[in-house]
Amino acid sequence: GGYQGIMDILQTLKEKATQAADDALSSSQRTAINSQVNKLLAQIDDITDETKFNGMKLVNGDFSSKTFQTGEATSDTMLVTLNNADSAALSLSGISITTQSGATSAMTSVDTAISSLSGYIQTVGNYKAILTSKESALSLAITNTEAVRSSVEDADFAKEQMEVMKLQILQQTALASFS
Repeated sequence: GGYQGIMDILQTLKEKATQAADDALSSSQRTAINSQVNKLLAQIDDITDETKFNGMKLVNGDFSSKTFQTGEATSDTMLVTLNNADSAALSLSGISITTQSGATSAMTSVDTAISSLSGYIQTVGNYKAILTSKESALSLAITNTEAVRSSVEDADFAKEQMEVMKLQILQQTALASFS
C-alpha cells in the first residue's frame, strides 16, 4: 500500500513536470507548480516514514533481509527485503521545475523513479504469490492430516463399539445361563 501511494504521487509529479515543461508558462506559474512538487516530494517521504507493520518501517530501507518462517521445517523460510522508496532513494530530491529545462529533466527523473518503483511493487507481488502458494500447500497438508486423524479415530471408535457389543453378548449369555 505504501508503494502504491508513492506511485500515485509519482504519476502526479509526472503530470506537474509535463505541465511545467510547456514553454508558454511564466516563471511565476512554474514557481507555483514547483511549490506543489516540493509538497508532493515531502508527502512521499511522509509515506515512507509512516508505512509500518508491527512497529517496523517497511518502505524506508530499514526492512531488509527479514526471514519469514513459511512451514514447519527449519528450512521453510523466505528472505524478504523491501527497497527504500523515499524521494532521495528515488533520485527525486532536489528536482526543480522553475525552468523549462528543469521541468524536462524532472520528467526524466520521475520516469526513472516510476520504473524503479514498478520493480519494487513487482517484487512485493512475487512475495505475495510465494506466500499464497505456501498457504495453499499448508492448508492442504492440514486437511490431509485431519482426514487421517479422523480416519484413525473412526477406526478406533468402530473397534470399541464391537468390543462393547461383544461384552453385552457375553453378559446376556451369562445371565441366560443363570436362569
